[in-house]
Amino acid sequence: MNGTKSAKVHTEQEKWIPLPEEMPKITVFPNPSTGIFEIRFEEKNNTLTSVEVYNLEGRLLFEENALTKNMNIDLSNLNSGIYILKVQTFLNESEVYYTERIVISK
Repeated sequence: MNGTKSAKVHTEQEKWIPLPEEMPKITVFPNPSTGIFEIRFEEKNNTLTSVEVYNLEGRLLFEENALTKNMNIDLSNLNSGIYILKVQTFLNESEVYYTERIVISK
């Protein structure tokens, strides 16, 4: 996969698929940040169901469940560095996960 964004769709068998054209767009900003990030859907019909943040070793550092279109997360307690943001939503009744690299710079 090219770039830092990907999606994983849960079906009967878990598999990775390329991002289709109709995939809703998620924006995470500012990136880099001092630790406060806003996650926003570009489309009106989608909602976030969960947000997780991992370090590069794969350890879960932040987790929050939500049913909202936009979300602010406060990661200012984390050290400067690169982290992986994992966002879950639903698309056509399937779970969809987005991953994006975020940078904390203090």
